[in-house]
Amino acid sequence: MELAFDVIITDLDGTLLNKDKKISKRNQQVLLRLQAMGVKVIIASGRPRPELDGRQELLELEKYDGLVLSYNGARVVQVRDQKVVYNHSIPIDRAKEVVQLTRQFPVSTVIAHNQFSYVSDISVEKSKEEASVSDQVVIHEPYLEKILDFEPSKLLVTGKHDDLVELSLVLKKRFEHLDIMFSDKIFLEIMEIGVSKGSTLLSLCSDFGWDIQRVIAFGDNENDIDLLKTAGHGVAMKNAFDKVKSVAEEITLSNDEDGGAVCLEKHFGFSN
Repeated sequence: MELAFDVIITDLDGTLLNKDKKISKRNQQVLLRLQAMGVKVIIASGRPRPELDGRQELLELEKYDGLVLSYNGARVVQVRDQKVVYNHSIPIDRAKEVVQLTRQFPVSTVIAHNQFSYVSDISVEKSKEEASVSDQVVIHEPYLEKILDFEPSKLLVTGKHDDLVELSLVLKKRFEHLDIMFSDKIFLEIMEIGVSKGSTLLSLCSDFGWDIQRVIAFGDNENDIDLLKTAGHGVAMKNAFDKVKSVAEEITLSNDEDGGAVCLEKHFGFSN
């Protein structure tokens, strides 16, 4: 029997994870069953890699040689041998210019590197929480350019939505080599241009010999748009932003209703 798809790639927050940031039993069981049948599973998140470790274990990605795509596609790791497949980053000088500019706005910038999350203003709502959720050591550093002796995979800026919109317009006008997008109303993500979940998926398909038309992708936010447009079959969650739904071939139930599992059960002919 031919499988409906050969590869499943799914976002985490607002997609595979429910409101409690957990993978439901139903989602877990469906993904384990499909991997046992030979389907490849890829986790694709904007978060840094350390936060993903518990999820990859829950889904047995090591056993089934799954992949973890983090920083919105800037970094990809094969779980089985911890091999880094891709690693794209922002040049140091450009990153320093960005963090200096962000200080002109009432926002907080977060840079994850190894076991640390450097935060420019821990008083801004969600900034410290966003850094600590990755199980990294949070370090308050108002002048982030001081610690930038490495090329960051991503810069995350958090604050009020209106302030972030204003900042994004300034950044887009000044930095033509950067991609600036929202992963949530209060999270603005900054990466080197051309790096996205979708572009990285294309590279993976080329390198691993996968047919892009036999890839099904799940997402809910702006940083998933390119992914859903690139995959052979893009699925938006019911809780997704309208602009995400507009590019999807299919809209499934919400992340709190096991939307991913429901969709996969339908396509693969499972009875719940």
